[in-house]
Amino acid sequence: MRKLSIILLGMAAYFWATECPAATITVNWDGAGDFTTIQAGINAAADGDEVVVADGTYKGSGNRDITFGGNPAITVRSENGPDNCIIDCEGSRRDEHRGFCFCYKASAMTVDGFTIINAWSIGGSAIIIIQVNLSR
Repeated sequence: MRKLSIILLGMAAYFWATECPAATITVNWDGAGDFTTIQAGINAAADGDEVVVADGTYKGSGNRDITFGGNPAITVRSENGPDNCIIDCEGSRRDEHRGFCFCYKASAMTVDGFTIINAWSIGGSAIIIIQVNLSR
């Protein structure tokens, strides 16, 4: 019985220590992906995951003022580069919006391949970084 317990304990430790493979989460405004907004894709991501945003113009809630505060180390990238993937913040003096906010406990994030347009805010427009440790 003792030998069986040791084997089971060893197996449990192995599976507990084995990392889950990174996932690819897809975002597509037309509903063809896992999520329809960039923020929802980021919120669903775990450490090491990649959020791939399909071609198109992304507007409205969940596709502007995108925050990374407290999220794990993830990559958010467009599928085919900045000419094909646009974040339209629809911001103005009376209705301020920005593209991305790296805030406070943001980890090692990578954002790649977006064009951000119509961002407007007195405190930083397209991307703002607030109290993030950049010494990595």
